[in-house]
Amino acid sequence: MSSSPLIPKLEKIFSIGPNPHILSQNSVNKRIGWNLAALLPVWLSGFRVFAWDAVSIPLMVIVFSVGFEWLFSKWIHKKYMFQNGYTVFLAILFALLLPPEIPWWAILVGVFFMTIIAKEMFGGLGGNIFNPALIGLAMIMLLFPSYFLSESGFQRTIQIFSERFLQAPFRELMFNGRAELLGEASAIAVIIGGIIMILSRTIRWETPLIYLLSAGAGFFLAGEEFMFRTFQTGILFSAFFLVTDSVTTPITSSARVPFLILCGLLLVIFIQNGLSEVESVVYSILIGNVLTPLLDAVTYKNDAISGVVG
Repeated sequence: MSSSPLIPKLEKIFSIGPNPHILSQNSVNKRIGWNLAALLPVWLSGFRVFAWDAVSIPLMVIVFSVGFEWLFSKWIHKKYMFQNGYTVFLAILFALLLPPEIPWWAILVGVFFMTIIAKEMFGGLGGNIFNPALIGLAMIMLLFPSYFLSESGFQRTIQIFSERFLQAPFRELMFNGRAELLGEASAIAVIIGGIIMILSRTIRWETPLIYLLSAGAGFFLAGEEFMFRTFQTGILFSAFFLVTDSVTTPITSSARVPFLILCGLLLVIFIQNGLSEVESVVYSILIGNVLTPLLDAVTYKNDAISGVVG
């Protein structure tokens, strides 16, 4: 008795692969295209401040990323195929998290961990547990901390706050940022990028809002000027481009809320205990990545998956 031709079609429809699970009509390539468009104003603001460092470092990261992907494909005896722009997006995202004075060999180490360890060894796009850009950045911070930390401890946080923010108008904070990293040149540019992703339905507007409200509440409880602290460019960047990663963050609405609250509060706790802003962003989100499978498992059965994951 021959099987119905409908069976293979149903199996194809109901087969579930790894993240990202997207129920809208947006393809992966289209989403990545919008992500790249959203990063453009951030990169342009970095170019305004850092000039050609904002060009050379992203190009270097792209070349290293493609090279490591090609080497990995040779190692596993698989033909290398550049299927979508995820490699380029991830490379530019990673580059914008780097300081302009970082040497090429430190970038090479970070790209190795980002591409080989955090992405390819987990199966590539959709299979990784941790945000690859944050893994690469974390390894650079651990191995070459001097490029990110000029001072350490709570005194550094107080100094930045008092000298940079209390004596400067809110407008300067929005347009000029701190400019310590390539992606920190302008808070307005980051917000514009976030609006692009929200309007294109690449991310949900609730995601950055919940994260920023959680961080703001944490700063308020810690007795700091929460508006100035929350709207620092690096924190805004993490709100729109890092906690919205569709692969390493929860796919259910009920899991997403505690994930964002956890990341926001951990960010404040780490800063209050002496870590720099970039360290606090990286480690808080990576801890959230660790808990994502558990949060999804607890909430999956009782929660419908949202139409736009982010």
